[in-house]
Amino acid sequence: MTQSSPPADADLPVWSVVRLDDNGNRFLVSAGHTYADAQAIADDFQAKGHKQLYEVKRQERD
Repeated sequence: MTQSSPPADADLPVWSVVRLDDNGNRFLVSAGHTYADAQAIADDFQAKGHKQLYEVKRQERD
């Protein structure tokens, strides 16, 4: 999954990797990354042949 241009806050550690399972449930895999680092983690999981979808999401503010 490659985005054409990174978001404006791509260098801030506000990005997380989320796994979407076969039933539509979302699970936090890892948080506190820059956009590039989070995308690299998601790409690594995808490359390993995991069945689930991994996506990069901006972390929600509390």
